[in-house]
Amino acid sequence: MGGYSAHARQTDLLNFVKRIWRKPSEIRLIHGDDRAKQNLQAKYPKVSVCIPNG
Repeated sequence: MGGYSAHARQTDLLNFVKRIWRKPSEIRLIHGDDRAKQNLQAKYPKVSVCIPNG
């Protein structure tokens, strides 16, 4: 999957999703600071953004 990095910053992840022609129906946020994951979740209210419990 080109353009994706497990070590990307939030801006990089947002840009990655913006470039996807057919938007995903779900995004799973596994790693990262809880506050940052919640902020990213708020950016995509029309997409099911899943933050699994630890």
